[in-house]
Amino acid sequence: MRVIVKMCGNRSASDLIGAAEAGADLLGIIFADAWRRVSVEQAREMVQELRDRLDSPPPVVGVFVDQPEDEVNQTAETVGLDMVQLHGAEEPDYWTRIERPLIVARRIPAQLSLEEAAQVLKPVIEYVEPRESLSLVE
Repeated sequence: MRVIVKMCGNRSASDLIGAAEAGADLLGIIFADAWRRVSVEQAREMVQELRDRLDSPPPVVGVFVDQPEDEVNQTAETVGLDMVQLHGAEEPDYWTRIERPLIVARRIPAQLSLEEAAQVLKPVIEYVEPRESLSLVE
């Protein structure tokens, strides 16, 4: 089994470059309402500098939580994101309208039983199963 490492919460071009040079497979930038959030313009500049400085940087992932899909798609386009990660309560019909490869994250509270956790993950599994697997890292 291959482990994929995503270094998230990057807030500067030097963060992105450092994470890439350290061996991260994916580089995350937060666009959700959180203290590590960066503006779209700042992220665009960060990603441009990353790509100017490194020949083959890892894919850049934008992290969003329950934001309007048009905002997600516009941000991804403006910044030049390679992927989008959704970390809220978004549902499969929303996922289909995202215009980039997608990571769906779900919080599983520790107090849930295995059966309850399986129910939280069921929509994700049902969404992914019929789709072809994509290799992020060769």
